[in-house]
Amino acid sequence: MTNETFQSTILCVDDEAGILAVLERALKNEAARIITTTKPLEAIDIMKKEKIDLAILDIKMPDIDGLNLLSRLKEISPHSSYILLTAFGDKNSIQTALRIGIDDFIDKPFDNFYLKNKVKNLLSKKEYEYIISEVIELLISNFSQLNLTHFSKLSFEEKSKNIHAIMEIVRLKILKKQNI
Repeated sequence: MTNETFQSTILCVDDEAGILAVLERALKNEAARIITTTKPLEAIDIMKKEKIDLAILDIKMPDIDGLNLLSRLKEISPHSSYILLTAFGDKNSIQTALRIGIDDFIDKPFDNFYLKNKVKNLLSKKEYEYIISEVIELLISNFSQLNLTHFSKLSFEEKSKNIHAIMEIVRLKILKKQNI
């Protein structure tokens, strides 16, 4: 990513080391960090310790398949994005992955250009979300009596109301400064 403040991390999980090497080479310029593992259970530990923006998971792996891994990773990090690599795109797997909350599918063998575009799009969305959260934090800390911990515990509707109120305060301060 070109943004100096948003440093994305991708986690790639596939039981084939060769696929991981291809993913790492293809995505080396798309993220600040790429973490790879051939062990799905290790991916769970990684997700608990690291801030992962995007996880790319193979659907067929030993120990735990990609759908079960997806489900467990979503519990740990619901705001991360997820891509499922599949050579087995059966309808039931796709429906299950959609229910769990997959962001996208990529068929194996994959085209590197197609993969990069999917990853760029998802990481751009993550960067946008990061920027928005930074702006909201600045607004809260400078134009509100709320503290960020309290704000993060509010419901979506309460957050929305507070953001609209803060924006109105900002608008009024700008108008006052411009003597309008």
